Amino acid sequence: MSVMRRYWAGRGWPRSVLLALLVSACQSSSQSNPQTGPQPTQPPVAEPKPLYPLNIGKPDPLAERLCGALQAAPLQRKAECCGTTTSGGLTSECVRILTTTLRDGAVRIEAGVVDNCIKATSRQLDGCEWVTPLLPALPEACLGIIQGQLKAGERCRSTLECREGLICRGARTTVAGVCSAPSAVGGACSRAVDTLVTYTRQPTDDPHHPDCLGYCFQGQCSAFAAVGEPCLSNQQCSVGAHCAAGRCVDGPPPKIGEPCDKTICEGAAACVDGKCAALKPSGETCTSPFECQGSCVKNAGAAVGTCGMQCSWVPPTAVQPARTPAP
Repeated sequence: MSVMRRYWAGRGWPRSVLLALLVSACQSSSQSNPQTGPQPTQPPVAEPKPLYPLNIGKPDPLAERLCGALQAAPLQRKAECCGTTTSGGLTSECVRILTTTLRDGAVRIEAGVVDNCIKATSRQLDGCEWVTPLLPALPEACLGIIQGQLKAGERCRSTLECREGLICRGARTTVAGVCSAPSAVGGACSRAVDTLVTYTRQPTDDPHHPDCLGYCFQGQCSAFAAVGEPCLSNQQCSVGAHCAAGRCVDGPPPKIGEPCDKTICEGAAACVDGKCAALKPSGETCTSPFECQGSCVKNAGAAVGTCGMQCSWVPPTAVQPARTPAP
């Protein structure tokens, strides 16, 4: 401003006029652009709130016991077999979410059912033959044990909170949905990530909570294929039928000892050389991991391996025998 004062003073302007011009310039610069007008103040963006509170206080004892069997137990047992350490995985998140929905009365779990799940898990994790880079499939006693209590039309956070036959439509990780009936054939179908399903390791294709009155294919509900019609999986066939050699066949999947043709055998069995066979224990030769109780461990580049324990996806330089943890 001293430079401007000297500039205009050198041209004979009175000091009072000079001060008036300076004040006017300062006022003009502080006003909004007349072409754009005043800029509105943007409201702060609210961060999405979690559906399940982060602080639950004292955990529910039943939730602690069940999540311990579903999450902590297999990781701890695997660490003992592989000689590594474990952080407990998703156990704490499982406890937090299950505690919340139990206290809200959205689900119910019977204590005796939890006891059966814990016993079945303990039997499944005995020894080390089952160890693979992934968690083992849950035993049957641990599936479908969370009973939803919410009726159609009620707000929900998970499909498991809805009563049997309903699905929590529209739910997202930070947005609640509504318990609704399955979509009719031709309707839209898709499931977002269901937090409660994920942490309690329940099946995403739970038959007690179907997406469709049929099966979901590429985001649309399709009618079940009848016996004799083409199929890609058992889920596409009508009730009481299964998919074999690309066609729906009447009856349940074949059992151990029964012939199989490009189909999934019943229970823990694999289709080997055209016949359903029990999974192989450690030490037997294999070409596929689906043949073994654990994994088909192969040396780098080998076509044939040995059934046994595999702690990581990195191929070993030599097949290692299963380790028996100290009692």
